[in-house]
Amino acid sequence: MQRIGFGRIESLRVLDGQPALDPPPRVIREVKLGAERTSQGHDSPAGFTVKRAVVDLLAELTVVGSATVAIEVRHGLPARLIVEEVARG
Repeated sequence: MQRIGFGRIESLRVLDGQPALDPPPRVIREVKLGAERTSQGHDSPAGFTVKRAVVDLLAELTVVGSATVAIEVRHGLPARLIVEEVARG
């Protein structure tokens, strides 16, 4: 997600609470033109800390179980999860 910076991950399948990368999801990056670019810090130190947004995303995927999701990414972190599931009556 750090490489995306700003954008979305679409059509990501989730099976039993785990992301399934086959088929690969679509990645849409947003680039603001005319703005100064800042480094996204792709290199993480050995003792990095997992951000709360990532922990929340993983917890939500566990609750979702199996579905297709989209993840909105801001500043290289998950900001919003959109879940597409079959309605059950």
